[in-house]
Amino acid sequence: MPKTNRNPLSWAVSVGLILLLGIFPQGWTKDDGLAQTPPMGWNSWNAFQADIDEAKIKAIADVMVSSGMRDAGYVYLVLDDGWMAKERDAAGGALSIKGVNYPKGLGVRTGSRIMYKLGGKANRFQAVVGADDSYTGAETVRFRVLNEDFFGNQVLFDSGQLAREQAGVKIDIDVKGVEYLLLMVEGKGVAGNWAEAKVIANGRQTR
Repeated sequence: MPKTNRNPLSWAVSVGLILLLGIFPQGWTKDDGLAQTPPMGWNSWNAFQADIDEAKIKAIADVMVSSGMRDAGYVYLVLDDGWMAKERDAAGGALSIKGVNYPKGLGVRTGSRIMYKLGGKANRFQAVVGADDSYTGAETVRFRVLNEDFFGNQVLFDSGQLAREQAGVKIDIDVKGVEYLLLMVEGKGVAGNWAEAKVIANGRQTR
């Protein structure tokens, strides 16, 4: 029987072809702790602008599930009711925290989540947060700002629990390099304000 010539170079090429053809199990992938996709979702403004209601949002959420979008990673449903043009609190009035009125900002209810795409181009995020003067209950409210990039859920600001009639808390945080900024308000039935909320990029302000 003739002797087989096992050329080391041909053996290396064979192994390389095996790797390229993906013969190894799919589970053998790099696990570096990073998300497989960026934050993905659907924004109401693109379809309805400010004309939204509960029925429309529920219908969109159902379609996101039934169409497979949710399973594909589209887990955010972003609501936009045109607040930037109306400057109002959650009850429709002017923004006010402990007797101080603010001409600009966003009034919300606890449980709200707002995602901003900064694209890594902003320097700072500033705001004044607190319970709106229209709220008369005894519950507290908590404001948090998170870096919602690939690393996910890095807390950049946490107000702690704020009581009704407590003075507004100023936010002035570094957001250099942040792609997505998530604003969260936590509590139970409290009207809260992101007053004077703005992003500063290269010395210019964007509200």
